[in-house]
Amino acid sequence: MPPIAVATVAVLCGNAIAQSSSAILMSGQQVVLATVLLHMSGFFFGYVFSRILGVDVSSSRTISIEVGMQNSVLGVVLATQHFGNPLTAVPCAVSSVCHSILGSALAGIWRRMQPESQEVKPIS
Repeated sequence: MPPIAVATVAVLCGNAIAQSSSAILMSGQQVVLATVLLHMSGFFFGYVFSRILGVDVSSSRTISIEVGMQNSVLGVVLATQHFGNPLTAVPCAVSSVCHSILGSALAGIWRRMQPESQEVKPIS
């Protein structure tokens, strides 16, 4: 199923971006900057807050990825179906591309930096 999911995301986001390509070219830098900051802060704060709460490194990384990669494709579908203007789906489509790239890069970095194994303490 993952290849089908990736293809579906690509088609939905590609469609939203293609329909609004001129608007993206005019204000693309602002939209990209906003979505990059949104997702980077999600990755950062997801990790930092989970570590502050005492969650182990491996789980904190997972939480960071989950917080940073929000469901932008759902936003594309909802915006396309419920708003008449196709431009409403553009930020969601750009966000989907940004979080996919950033999340994949972060996961690749963390894959190379294995956390020290932690002993699992039995529950008493």
